[in-house]
Amino acid sequence: MSEWRKQAIVLANELILNHQINSVFEVGCDDAGISRHLAAKYSNIQFEGVDIREDKVNEANIKSKKNNLVNTNFSYDYFLNFKTIEHKYDLIIFTEVYEHLVAENQIYSLRLLGNFLSNDGFIIFTCPNGDYLLSYLENENDFDRRYDKDFFNNLHQTGHWLEPSHKEIKKIFISLGFDIIKSGYFNLPKRRFLLIEKLELLLNKIPFVKNWFFKSQYILAKKNLNSPLLSQLNLYQDP
Repeated sequence: MSEWRKQAIVLANELILNHQINSVFEVGCDDAGISRHLAAKYSNIQFEGVDIREDKVNEANIKSKKNNLVNTNFSYDYFLNFKTIEHKYDLIIFTEVYEHLVAENQIYSLRLLGNFLSNDGFIIFTCPNGDYLLSYLENENDFDRRYDKDFFNNLHQTGHWLEPSHKEIKKIFISLGFDIIKSGYFNLPKRRFLLIEKLELLLNKIPFVKNWFFKSQYILAKKNLNSPLLSQLNLYQDP
């Protein structure tokens, strides 16, 4: 299992054990590995998911059926096309999707998902860390050198368009109307080695150093009811 899935599962377990979580929505679910893992453990919680890749959604539903997971349902759709909020969720899982969205879609995705949250709802978020040491090698100053010719062929899901720094993404979350409960860094490769895992635990406590050495980041946030940005999709009409 990938490290970002492991990280999301750890955070979800903490939430479920300490809060009333009845419904979970995994956005950009892929084969729904996170939701299926949690659904097998928490049969009283309903897990739903959506992904724009139909083959992945079919795979998720086949695996769920094979493992007799009656509390799951995964759909083929593009979540940014949702225009109405028909159901609200206690927890939304949004992992390794943000960096594939372009321009204003990045900001809007978080605002949209905030509207899908229940009043006391939480969001689990992961994406690459823009402060990661090797990311500084990407210093092209013109558009044509930064992006391959076919990069924008599929605007629904490009390659990594923009990877935010941890400070930047936290400011975005707060500005939209989330209260950050927990945030930090993690690495994708080789955590099965105990020595590396211990080194990561040490580095993750050192300011500035951790920004550079950790490839990925996570945020656990809660919806703040005072934000109009998370209570209506059309900001210029009455909610």
